Amino acid sequence: MTDTRLLTGAQLADGTGSALRPADVLITGGTITAVQPPGRIPHPDPTDLSGLVLAPGFIDAHSHADNAPLLHSTDTTKVLQGVTTEVVGNCGFSLAPRTGEHAEAVDGFLQRLFPPQDPAWTGFGELFARTDEAGYPTNHCPLIGHGTLRIAAMGMTDAAPDDTALRTMRTALEEGMNAGAFRLSTGLIYPPAVFSTTDELIALARTLGGDGLYVTHLRDEGAHLLDSIEEALRIGLVAGRTHLSHLKAAGRDNWGAMPTALSRIAQARHTGAAVSQDVYPYTASSTMLTATLHPVRLDLAMRLAGSLGVLDGVEPVAPRTATDEELQLVHRPDYLAAVRAAPTSAWDVGHGLGTDDNPIFDRMHEASALIAGGSLTAAEQVVSGRVNRAVSISGGLHHAMAERAAGFCVYNDCAVAIAWMLEQGVERVAYIDVDVHHGDGVQAAFYDDPRVLTVSLHQHPYTLWPGTGFASEVGGTGADGTAVNVPLPPGTDDAGWLRAFHAVVPSVLQAFRPQVLVTQCGADAHREDPLADLSLTVDGQRSTYRSLRELAEQYADGKWLVLGGGGYSLFRVVPRAWTHLLATVLDRDLDPATTIPEQWVSHAVRVADNVPLPTSLTDGGDGTFQPWSGVTLSPVDTAIRDARHAVFPLHGLDPADTRD
Repeated sequence: MTDTRLLTGAQLADGTGSALRPADVLITGGTITAVQPPGRIPHPDPTDLSGLVLAPGFIDAHSHADNAPLLHSTDTTKVLQGVTTEVVGNCGFSLAPRTGEHAEAVDGFLQRLFPPQDPAWTGFGELFARTDEAGYPTNHCPLIGHGTLRIAAMGMTDAAPDDTALRTMRTALEEGMNAGAFRLSTGLIYPPAVFSTTDELIALARTLGGDGLYVTHLRDEGAHLLDSIEEALRIGLVAGRTHLSHLKAAGRDNWGAMPTALSRIAQARHTGAAVSQDVYPYTASSTMLTATLHPVRLDLAMRLAGSLGVLDGVEPVAPRTATDEELQLVHRPDYLAAVRAAPTSAWDVGHGLGTDDNPIFDRMHEASALIAGGSLTAAEQVVSGRVNRAVSISGGLHHAMAERAAGFCVYNDCAVAIAWMLEQGVERVAYIDVDVHHGDGVQAAFYDDPRVLTVSLHQHPYTLWPGTGFASEVGGTGADGTAVNVPLPPGTDDAGWLRAFHAVVPSVLQAFRPQVLVTQCGADAHREDPLADLSLTVDGQRSTYRSLRELAEQYADGKWLVLGGGGYSLFRVVPRAWTHLLATVLDRDLDPATTIPEQWVSHAVRVADNVPLPTSLTDGGDGTFQPWSGVTLSPVDTAIRDARHAVFPLHGLDPADTRD
């Protein structure tokens, strides 16, 4: 006899958008078979739901719970929220295919999202056989991830697919659909998809036959949102239908783009295109290390500097790997052990590892120790006297703490280099951090050490992670005044930033008298950076770098260790900002009006795809500012006042006297 159940007494939300209404719902064998006004369906044992609302199961249109059936536990978290169906395989990540010589590379790619496992499948057919056997906590609608397809066909590479690789991807896509997967997803900010062109994706979309579905994490959700929507519509027109994942306009300067974006989507629908989108109902987002600290930004910066002659005659020094003893000048031994073990450990390794901000990856310790070793190598050059200035552009990972990773940072190379210099006999080191995020890890490492002055100018902690860096944070007992923080309001532009910088930094440096100046030169205070809300131009950043050079000469006998840092506008901002930085360090200052060389553009256009590339080294700023007058007329002036009042008296300076 088929099991039946009658639900009565509830207010029904039927999913059509109509008003709540009382209704009885009959379920037969797990399927809704009747919906009638109250009292019209006879049943011997109805379930009374009086006072409750009854609705069909919700569909989570953007889930990454692909591996939920493979977890050895009953996961009811979604069902208890009313979710009964999940669309998985989003953002280009799917658990299959994993075939051929690149299966190991696929596994490494998937470990960014999923715990290490022992996959006993190659294609979707074998995967679904295993998940069917295990059982599903919810209904699954699996997409085929382009990132997985691409790596399975050609490995983790920035190269364009040749005919063989493209044919392999199309064949695997067809096999996945035949096995029951629901078409194609992309995550165009993540490697290797970031290297794919629109033409590559259109070629794959043709495999969908014109009645398929193209689901995409757009190539850019910030300054180039509208261009990215256009790209998605082009691909989706070939595929059949387009779905835009977690649609948003990221970054304060881009918030006004959303009405235009929605209007463009509506226009596409009006002309017959099948387009949909989802959003998440909160005002934050997260992503992973490879989408932000992507090595392409270093490559493009070095290529741009090289193409402009900045690096002519410069012999790079090969970095070495930091030893455990050197890393333990800052980090705890148990943390180093956890980093080493993380790639082969269970999912929850602790120490901040395995999170969206700090994903676990193969050879994590080795890669992170090499970055720290690069900054140590640069410090050695300066301390030894071989050079007065040295740059470790891949360094600047200032958030890592003694016992945990944080904010894309595994080992804190800034703090390790400073601690090493102290070990070598340097008596006073000043650290200036111009990243948009507070330099919390470096401050924490030396908060009680009077030998190190940490100065950080950053977006106000009330409005940006990590939520630290208030003016009241001035150093621990015995080190009062050696932590200096200037938290700036969102929207601060070149003039405001430079006014704050010059109202605070030179005075405390003069009072502290460092023997070496270390600077973290993150490029993410720029107005186009997608993760923050300050509004500098590359011209303002160039002025800052020139001021740092002058301060090193004036107060540190020319000894200047320069580190990189954040910066997530990979193609337009970081290459130009850091080209100016390198030129400044080498006293080869570039005219901001300099045209970007064609050889750089021809390379960058291949990896940037639809992102409009800059044509010159300027954003049109002039780097001028009004010096602080001692009068509080703006939110920036308030930040200046608070910083000066917090620390100036601790250095024997008058916070109200503009001469100090």
